[in-house]
Amino acid sequence: MASEKVEVVFAANDGEIIKSYQKQNAALEKNIRKLQEASDKSKSSTREQKSGIDAVTVAAGAMGVAYTGVIAVVSRVTEANRKLIEQAHQVEAAYDAAFRKFQVQGNLSQLQLDTAQKGIVAVAQNRAVPVDKAAEIATQLVSSGFSADQASGSALDSALQVLLANNASGSGVDGAGLVQALAKFLEANGLDKNSGNLLQVGKQVQSLFQGTELQLTDLVPLAKQGGVLGPNLPLDQQLAAQSTLVTASTSPDQASEALKQIILKLTAQKDNQTVVSNLAKLGLNPDDVDLKGESFNDVLTRFRGGLAGVAEKDQSNVLKNIFGDSALAPFQILLNQQKTFNDNIALQQNTSGFDRAVKIASSGRNAATQRLQTEEDSLVSEYDDQSDLYRQAFSNRLLKAKTPPVLRDAILSGFDSLNYLYGTGPQQPLEFLSGGPLNRRSGEVGLAIESDVQQAKGNENLAMGLRLLEGILKATVENNPVNSVDTNRKRPTTPPSKALSR
Repeated sequence: MASEKVEVVFAANDGEIIKSYQKQNAALEKNIRKLQEASDKSKSSTREQKSGIDAVTVAAGAMGVAYTGVIAVVSRVTEANRKLIEQAHQVEAAYDAAFRKFQVQGNLSQLQLDTAQKGIVAVAQNRAVPVDKAAEIATQLVSSGFSADQASGSALDSALQVLLANNASGSGVDGAGLVQALAKFLEANGLDKNSGNLLQVGKQVQSLFQGTELQLTDLVPLAKQGGVLGPNLPLDQQLAAQSTLVTASTSPDQASEALKQIILKLTAQKDNQTVVSNLAKLGLNPDDVDLKGESFNDVLTRFRGGLAGVAEKDQSNVLKNIFGDSALAPFQILLNQQKTFNDNIALQQNTSGFDRAVKIASSGRNAATQRLQTEEDSLVSEYDDQSDLYRQAFSNRLLKAKTPPVLRDAILSGFDSLNYLYGTGPQQPLEFLSGGPLNRRSGEVGLAIESDVQQAKGNENLAMGLRLLEGILKATVENNPVNSVDTNRKRPTTPPSKALSR
């Protein structure tokens, strides 16, 4: 029923509608050209819109065209506009949710956010990563101590490359959590938080990912032990030990916890007589194995040499007295797989496969689809006119006026139809309802509505709705959002909720 009401008004204003279409046609040509390289959804909407408007223009020149034909074309244009506008609303709402968090975390002005947003979208598109995921990771980078400039540019690009090369970029992966762990790992090892160091650590992990059972996610528990490991064990040795233990079927959590206990026993037990006496059984003293002046590989070598002089049946008991029950088995793994440990250090020196892994992970059909979707969303977002917000504010205004539900529904349906018909922003339906689409002025609101009521004869519900609007519009039209909208901008300068509540 709502569409019939709108059609009655259109029938009385066909001449004005046609003039409005002709006026818009030149502007739409530019928009159509801009969207031609976007993917099919956006192309379909704009091509439909152009063909519909051209059809109406041709129809206007042929005075004998059937009224039903005009309405058919109007419906087609309206539907095309509806799809594009609603898609724009959805994209911009998702962008707002994602980038608002980044703005808060980085304490950015709107101008700074606009620049950062462009950077994040560009990096996301280049690496074929969804924009919302890229924005989440960028926000975490800022939270972890990277600058907003880095987080929206070079550091974000490094982080995405690390995730891609380590097969950690899927929908079920906590990318932000992994980036947080990487940042903690850098800090624990005394490395500056910048894109270069982030990328280097990622490359080392990726080398082990390819040659061992180590996963990027294993850095999460390892980073938690950074306070103990960082000052005592170089980064490559931490990764080598973790990968050796994980490959030997130790869980990542157990491996990192055991590694912490081992380092504590080696570096902080000089006054523990049990530890000191059992080291003595191996011909060692605490200074021989405290990782001050010797590498972890040197420590393993000294323990192996010391155990050679102890009866085999007593070896496990001596080690347990030094390292405790929880760290005994992991230390024995490292001792028995010393060669593997050293091989894992060497593996980290060869990062040649990293760039190739990134290229593979960010290519193919799915990556191309994601890039096109990001491009389309970016283009379509320019059509966000915030008319959905205006509609909600207008609906609230009607509710405050105690408008009967059936009339409110009819009026809002008219708002939607006019918005989708003109396709140029919320000022069009509001302008129509407050005086018509062309030359009416705020001082003529009463006459304009009276005219609309006359045009709506035969449709009593719409006429009653327009009468009801008269009182509301008289109070609001002087401060109508139309008067605060710059038609050269895509967003209104006055928030819709404030403009409509005046």
